[in-house]
Amino acid sequence: MVESPFGDLAKEAIKAKKGAVLMRQGEIGRCAYFVVQGRLLVERETDGESIVLGEIGPRDIVGELAILDDAPRSATVVVIEDSVLIQLDKVRIKTIIRRSPAIAEVIMKLICHKLRQSHDLLRKTTDLCNPDYWRKICATLRLCANGTKGPDELFFTFLENIQLLTGASIPRLREILVRLEETQVIECEGRTIHRVDQERLQIFLVNCKEEFANEEIQHLTPARLYQAAQLLLSNCSETTDEKSWIEAPKQLLVELLLSAHFWDTLRPSLQQNRVEKVLQHLIASQIILPKPSSPDMMKVYPYLLGTVAAPREEIAIYNLMKSKFFKPTALD
Repeated sequence: MVESPFGDLAKEAIKAKKGAVLMRQGEIGRCAYFVVQGRLLVERETDGESIVLGEIGPRDIVGELAILDDAPRSATVVVIEDSVLIQLDKVRIKTIIRRSPAIAEVIMKLICHKLRQSHDLLRKTTDLCNPDYWRKICATLRLCANGTKGPDELFFTFLENIQLLTGASIPRLREILVRLEETQVIECEGRTIHRVDQERLQIFLVNCKEEFANEEIQHLTPARLYQAAQLLLSNCSETTDEKSWIEAPKQLLVELLLSAHFWDTLRPSLQQNRVEKVLQHLIASQIILPKPSSPDMMKVYPYLLGTVAAPREEIAIYNLMKSKFFKPTALD
């Protein structure tokens, strides 16, 4: 167990079970927690989507702003591994500070460290390499294009909304327009947007959500289904007989799909969600089938895996948009 800098207070440490919610976003904060042992997950709800801000481990503190003020919690904190914590409320902190300047220094260093981390995180979530940032931009552009009457109005409405939504500077707004033009999403002339390619916006939004959004999805994109089918096919023997099948444990198929790193940025449970959707689609298409006598074993039809359509244009468009949107810039 990690040694606590809070001395005798460690004797009053509390245990928190995996799955417990320590604090909820929006609630008034009354205390902070020092992690003696275990791990916590910090999430923030934004536009109906849960975004993982990071993990808190031993010798770290969470909820530290409650020590400074009584503002609402800015995030939800969930225990993801059985943990041992020291609860720190304002009264206790004041008592500690009076009794031990050394511990007071430790607390202030922890708080300053966390504030720096929060600042760095905020910068990362609003830089031009961040997928969520571009999802907001593209979703805003689509809404503005559907709701405005002319190219002049669209130009100013779009930029005004992006500025309100993200706090983007004038140079950044210019860079956003340049990248949207480079990907052929828009055509601009002066201060007008003549054309918006709604199909490209839709391709990006759907594929980006599947690849990067920390939320469950109901349907996979054709591009990902094709890539998953090709991955499974590469692990099968070649055959031209559409009725020929091989037997494989379901868990092996799951491990193969997870090892492809299609969804590396997501939490493990959400990677599992994507894999389950792949298998559900392939079962519904009768490309793989559970063995009636053993549901954990699957019949895989290699020939049928090879018939999954290749949406090459969609893949090319999405890859182009990622390469242009996510490239670093001197503005970040």
